[in-house]
Amino acid sequence: MPWQKGREYYLFGYHSLMQTYFERYKRQGDVRLAPLFQYDLANWWRTRHSLYDAVIPVPGDPKRSLQRGFEPVIQLIGDVFPLTLALAKTVTTPEQAQLNRHDRLTQPQPFRWQPCRGVNGHQWRRILIVDDIYTTGATLHQAMHVIHQAGVAAAMDSWTLAR
Repeated sequence: MPWQKGREYYLFGYHSLMQTYFERYKRQGDVRLAPLFQYDLANWWRTRHSLYDAVIPVPGDPKRSLQRGFEPVIQLIGDVFPLTLALAKTVTTPEQAQLNRHDRLTQPQPFRWQPCRGVNGHQWRRILIVDDIYTTGATLHQAMHVIHQAGVAAAMDSWTLAR
């Protein structure tokens, strides 16, 4: 791994209640569930916001976001974390929940660097990559790889709601 990988943070374990939450939130598109954890997110962010030069969300599949009417990660944390939308998803991939561990780890690179106007990633020292669920870590590692390939030499921590 050529970049400096930092800490992996998560707020909750992925158990049956969390599985039910994500089933309703993502698969059924119940956007009303998005603010459920805002208090917890705000408390976590309050003690760490000064550590990061950028917070980059892992983008979801544009087709699925269009179908459900919202982008799950952005809807979940966008009111708390100041997001830098520096990644785009370029291909439609199978839903992670439908894949076994081997298939998740061998998926082709789905992301590309999407430079933001007025943002110079070369000046970043530490960034936080955010996603909703951590299972194998493959998605976060793919995102980190694309960011590194874009010339960003910052240390990268990850944050997910559940693991």
